[in-house]
Amino acid sequence: MEYPYLSCNGKIIILMNGDQSGIRTVDYNGNLGPIRISGRTCTAVVFSDRGDYGGVGFLDGSYYIIDPRGALTFYGMTPKGTMVKGLAVSGNGSYCAVHYGDTRKDHLRVIEIGSGDHDEVELAHAHPVKTAMHIGGDGYCTIIDIDRVLRVLHRAA
Repeated sequence: MEYPYLSCNGKIIILMNGDQSGIRTVDYNGNLGPIRISGRTCTAVVFSDRGDYGGVGFLDGSYYIIDPRGALTFYGMTPKGTMVKGLAVSGNGSYCAVHYGDTRKDHLRVIEIGSGDHDEVELAHAHPVKTAMHIGGDGYCTIIDIDRVLRVLHRAA
């Protein structure tokens, strides 16, 4: 059994298996994508607000960014394997944001996908649930940090 997640334009479909440990991609014709992803308990499946870029995050701290063909464009790990709580991918696939943390403290990582260069921001609160966030193609990330809204710019942008 697999659960499908469709991108906004329907070009790519992410299939998550029943125990949430594996991901594979297919296109709108049902053709398998070039990758299979596995991790310990999927915590986030997202797509860009426009375009067909996707992202997948896991409890073990691993995260993956996928292009409209279903190919892997970026892979990373959070420090000390801290749980991925949320992801955001820009519409042009140039940037992604990873919200991660534990029960004590949360962080935000803003990544330029082409170079792998990233910036880290410590959030003021540990989030017990997912929070809203967005990243644009210009490297600006906006995230709600319980009592404030942060707008973070990747320094290379």
